[in-house]
Amino acid sequence: MAYETGTWLNPSDGLDKIRVFLIAQGWTVDSFAVEAPGKRLHMHKGTFYLNAKSSDGTSEYIWGANSFTPVPQIGFNIGTGYNAITSWRDQPGVVKDSGGIPIGAPIALPAGAVVGYRLDYDDLYKSLVIYVQITVGIWRWVAFGENLIKAGVWTGGAWLAASQNYYWVGNSTGPGYGSTENPWPIGANSDNHVSLTTLLYVRADVDAYLSKWVSCSAYNLTGKMGDTNLAGGTATQPEVPGLTGLQVRARNALNSLSDLLPVQLFAARDAGGISLLGTLPNIYATNITGMVPGQSYQQGVDWFTPFPGDVPTRGTVIKRV
Repeated sequence: MAYETGTWLNPSDGLDKIRVFLIAQGWTVDSFAVEAPGKRLHMHKGTFYLNAKSSDGTSEYIWGANSFTPVPQIGFNIGTGYNAITSWRDQPGVVKDSGGIPIGAPIALPAGAVVGYRLDYDDLYKSLVIYVQITVGIWRWVAFGENLIKAGVWTGGAWLAASQNYYWVGNSTGPGYGSTENPWPIGANSDNHVSLTTLLYVRADVDAYLSKWVSCSAYNLTGKMGDTNLAGGTATQPEVPGLTGLQVRARNALNSLSDLLPVQLFAARDAGGISLLGTLPNIYATNITGMVPGQSYQQGVDWFTPFPGDVPTRGTVIKRV
């Protein structure tokens, strides 16, 4: 897995660093241009397309009218093509809500510099995980990929996740709004534990639901509910096996490293029940007690880097491959 760390001056500088990093991984730039008060980026590799928009100020609703207070941020969505005459997010094959409005994943940022960032890329899945430390000890993230580690054979597989929801970003502070205090990472979904900001979408044909995106978050934004195993969930409980209790308690007392729990995605079936879609590549939930966020650790022949969720003991680990 290729990775990069560093700092950036503002959201647009961050978007440029992402662009340069992906070029080094064999991606092609379709467009990179100033679109005040930020920049607009479109890239692809094969038939997998990335669309992104930075906003360096507080005057632009990059998500359109269906969002709250505009804040400095970078917005992302993914699709199947590029159209130069449409908006940055209204591109072929992108995530859309049930009303047909293009949506996606944001990182809310300070207007100026960030303390640090980390990019982890796996070309096998065309997956990129972006962690941004906006101030000391506070991280935000976004991630996407062309495919899950699939359970079985089905059509689709592209996924997009973030620690915040495009709709709520910048609306307020505190858990459930524009803060970093997401109770569980990577799209966790439960009445008791949900953060309105956390989201995960996966492209999957499920029964009669075709060529669309499944919402693995608190709300059925796209027309088909999914779920993750991190908290059970609103969509399909009690069938989804939840791992959050194990995550909190599973510290390895022998060497202070925790068990790494795979992040599984599920889809609700038309006739009832659920089906396992697959697992996010190289991303694990863990109790990071005794681990330093952003510092890599070796277990066996593999290296892992932990990042916190809402409190220092809950978080995700990224595997370097």
